[in-house]
Amino acid sequence: MNSKLHPAVRAALLFCALIVCYLLLGILAYAVPQKPVQRNAELTFEKGDFQTDYPTAIIHRTRFMMDNYSDALIVHQAVNLRSKGLQTILLLPRCYDGESECAKLRNTLDGHPCQEEFIYARYWHGSTFLTRILLWTSDYQAIRYILYVVSSLVLLWCMLRLYKCFGSVAMVLFAYALLMVNVVVMQFSMQFVQVLLIATGAIIYLTYRQPSSLWGWGIFFMVLGSLTSFLDLITVPSITLGLPLVVMVAQRNEEHGWRGVGILLLMALWWLAGYCGTWLAKWTIATLLTDMNVFHNAVNQAQRWSRGGLSYILRSYAYNVAHLRWSFLLVGIVPLVVATLVWRKRGGWSITLQYAVIVLVPFVYYTLMARPAAEHNFFNYRALATALFAGMMALASRVDWKRFKSLFNRN
Repeated sequence: MNSKLHPAVRAALLFCALIVCYLLLGILAYAVPQKPVQRNAELTFEKGDFQTDYPTAIIHRTRFMMDNYSDALIVHQAVNLRSKGLQTILLLPRCYDGESECAKLRNTLDGHPCQEEFIYARYWHGSTFLTRILLWTSDYQAIRYILYVVSSLVLLWCMLRLYKCFGSVAMVLFAYALLMVNVVVMQFSMQFVQVLLIATGAIIYLTYRQPSSLWGWGIFFMVLGSLTSFLDLITVPSITLGLPLVVMVAQRNEEHGWRGVGILLLMALWWLAGYCGTWLAKWTIATLLTDMNVFHNAVNQAQRWSRGGLSYILRSYAYNVAHLRWSFLLVGIVPLVVATLVWRKRGGWSITLQYAVIVLVPFVYYTLMARPAAEHNFFNYRALATALFAGMMALASRVDWKRFKSLFNRN
């Protein structure tokens, strides 16, 4: 893009280019032949997948719950993407028969189409577009393993880059934070894996190429917000903001005082502009090109989910935090606290403050999205990965690691 353009103009052009790419991806998914998609979706049931909406993985506890409900919805929409012509990529109807998404998908594949539908146009459903393209050659089980392998390699790459750029402490704390929110379950779900890949991919990018100005940082976070809005069905979107923010603070590592906190808030606004702007773009395009007022639909849903919102705030905090395994957390946190007392670092409080501010990111999300965050706590608790990583990095920033390492050098 022309570097002579004002950064604001570059940001606007890049945002428009992203929207065009999203539409083109939808058209590409629409063009995928129906027969292989249908057959691979049928193989899903022949191989034993989608037996229940909410199975557990590894251990039979809520924190290990898989979201087959949303995965079945995504596959169902991928199968039906051509049901109402090209406008389906903008409207994406959703079956309203009964409660079980797995059962709805099975009925459709058995030749019993949905009897009652409603339009699900407020989302971009980028995950549906990608799933339909993947269903061209693979069944759901194969797609899930592909996602697991890809996300594992990206996670490994991310940790190696953290080690190279910031040392072993940052790498270990990042891995520890993800383990505490059961990242393995996220890797096996089409519903969760997108935000994980966006967040880790952003971290990898930052370890190779750091924006040179605040405008550059802002545009970077705008892109992250836009990609999150396109791919995510509101699972744990805040990690695509929070985890890269932690790396941003580690990378800049400068004493900005309160100005550093202001920079973090500015980046959050850039992310929010990309996130909300991409939603608004979808509602505008769908309203202009179809006979449906998607703005009206979105406002109605927002009113529905915001009823009793204030009464849900404390519940959203409590329900999500309750999923953390505190005995395991203390194993990591207590040694850090001891290190801050024994090898206390002088100065550097501004950096510690910035990490501490990032800890609040998931709680701001729980406040703004109180009711859905409380009711969907079995997956929303994974937003706490940001709080864990940032909190432990704040503790680590109070340790004089040179003094700590000198103990081993003397030995």
